[in-house]
Amino acid sequence: MKINKIPQQFLEEFQRLLLKDKRSELRAYHAIRHFKRSGQIFPFKPQSIQIQTHSFCNGRCLYCPYPEMSHKLEQGKMKQNILFKIADEVMKWNTLHQVMFMLQNEPMLDKDFFKIIKYFKDLNPHIILATVTNGTLLTPSVINHIIDGSLDKLVISLDAFSKHTYERLHPGFSFNSILDAIHLLSRLKDNRLSVELSFVDTNQNHGELSEFIKFARKNRMGWRVSHLLNRANNVQNYNEFRLSQLTWKSLKLRLIYKYFYQACSLPFKNMSILFNGDVVLCCNDWHRKSVIGNVNSESVDRIWNGEAMNHLRKDIVEKRYHEIHTCSQCTLAQLSV
Repeated sequence: MKINKIPQQFLEEFQRLLLKDKRSELRAYHAIRHFKRSGQIFPFKPQSIQIQTHSFCNGRCLYCPYPEMSHKLEQGKMKQNILFKIADEVMKWNTLHQVMFMLQNEPMLDKDFFKIIKYFKDLNPHIILATVTNGTLLTPSVINHIIDGSLDKLVISLDAFSKHTYERLHPGFSFNSILDAIHLLSRLKDNRLSVELSFVDTNQNHGELSEFIKFARKNRMGWRVSHLLNRANNVQNYNEFRLSQLTWKSLKLRLIYKYFYQACSLPFKNMSILFNGDVVLCCNDWHRKSVIGNVNSESVDRIWNGEAMNHLRKDIVEKRYHEIHTCSQCTLAQLSV
């Protein structure tokens, strides 16, 4: 029997699965198993916390729910006292790996972004501070702030490697402008700052994946490829964008969720805090239907370990996704069924 040569991309992704994410995946696995035994998440704390310092975005990306949801729900900016309260609590946790300053928004629209990052970093320089941006606001001045500031990790959503595809998926954005920003970052950044380019794999851009990876390497940057999900059924025309062919990324997700986690792992490892202090079940809860507490009136730790969150976790480990509005039609949740 003739055995075809294994594609290089498969080997690289397999290595990333085994090495890069191993600690995070194992912690999530043990948190889920612990909850199944005890009915409590304690003593496990979040591995990562996402904070929405404000709720606005300047994008109209075709597979993002923001353009529709921004007109349906209250929008605003997180008050300073809430931010400081969150920071003072969570930056004391020695098991917290990362604070992500991005949640259903474009973080660089916040004029206080770098002051906020510095406040968190001063409390604990060992926890990774990260953000994800569409890159359109990465002016030379902003890039200099990033280079000289407290941010540890920057992820830029590129999602294409041609002007036509990029500007089709991201209406109103300039492909040449974001390339200029990436090139400038490549020249100025040192080894302290981790920069990754992000690619959400869709029917429209799949053929540009290999060139995207080459571009990231050439510019001394990491890269991440994400399988498009329906974000709790909030992506309009999801089937138009969903990649119909089987890829290693989609197969990996299925294997991990169905046979390793055996449940959706997000509520067992990540915490998502909205601008008004509400904590939602996960980052895909665009409708804010599963609010489990508010940091104005409760501690972050109490919400994470609280009855409301544990009740939802119980439904999740027992695969009663249909009883949770956020999970009922979510493609990520269905991976474990």
